[in-house]
Amino acid sequence: MAVSDYLKGSGTVWDPYVIHNLAAAIQFFSVDIFRSGVFAELVVDLDLSANTFNQNTKTVATLNGNGYTLTGLKHFTNNNQAATFKKLNLVSINWLNTFGQQGSEYINFEDVVFRGGTLACYSGRMNFTRCTMSSIGWKYMTAYQWGVVDSVALPPTSYALPSGFTDLRSVADPFSASRYPNYASSVWAIDGASAPRLLRQNIANLVQGYLVKGVVKVGGVLKPRFVRALSVVDFVRINDAVAEADGSFSLKCGHYSDAVMVATYEPYGTLLVASKAYVLGDIIHPATPNGFRYLCTKAGNSGTSLPPEPWSTTDTLTVGAAIFTPDPIYQPQLHGPIKPVLCDLITGLPV
Repeated sequence: MAVSDYLKGSGTVWDPYVIHNLAAAIQFFSVDIFRSGVFAELVVDLDLSANTFNQNTKTVATLNGNGYTLTGLKHFTNNNQAATFKKLNLVSINWLNTFGQQGSEYINFEDVVFRGGTLACYSGRMNFTRCTMSSIGWKYMTAYQWGVVDSVALPPTSYALPSGFTDLRSVADPFSASRYPNYASSVWAIDGASAPRLLRQNIANLVQGYLVKGVVKVGGVLKPRFVRALSVVDFVRINDAVAEADGSFSLKCGHYSDAVMVATYEPYGTLLVASKAYVLGDIIHPATPNGFRYLCTKAGNSGTSLPPEPWSTTDTLTVGAAIFTPDPIYQPQLHGPIKPVLCDLITGLPV
């Protein structure tokens, strides 16, 4: 798993991680939910039933569900919790909050629909603001562990409720809009005939962006070269990537829609270092340029004695236990100006 599993984003409030598939969700609940200052946005419905998250680490990130659904989330932790969940449907959830409070930190649920599953808190506190509950089982010790604001229990719930929740299971009009005065119409749909439901939020800015696509060739031969998009105006870097083995590339330009120049070239690597463990794909180059770079084709430690230069440009280079194969460096190319195209980042198709 890696940050690259996300559709895009750097994890900040201004540039959140975008969870668009199962791999991205697993990355978030396995790693990034425990990182302070991380913000993520859910843009699809996902089923997490086949996964269990059981890290002994404090949750601190914020997840905005945008009205989408996570089914089967199982999260068990024996440490403090301070995560925040917003505008999210949680179906068949199993959340264990063993040590829920550290100082003034609590786990927070804001505008969340719970349908089925179990919530458990053996110490600390969970805060619920504008949440609806149905068929949720509870495991808790004392009532002070729950902070509840404008939150209700709806049929078919049959479990005992913690204090603070408004019990609408047996009233004549549980779905009347008058019972939900603080539920924002931009977030909730309340029709009076069915349970309040979350509205899908506009996620166009999260799943759309400008792309530059192409195929890299050198002398008519497809090459997986390094590719970089540069602003035509001032040559500022927009983004970069490495083309696929077939030479194809797709560069995300975010919301930058002006013309770009695309530069392609071979990564030159680093100078050879003694007593270093090299892995497949590592790149080195000689201190005196000879028109070649050297790709690690057999992993190993370089040892204490390095080969003298000049290095062969036709035979492999053995350095300790590692072996490197010479690869020619071709002339850099610059293409453009090219106008990025607004695309759906999930499908890659133009909008």
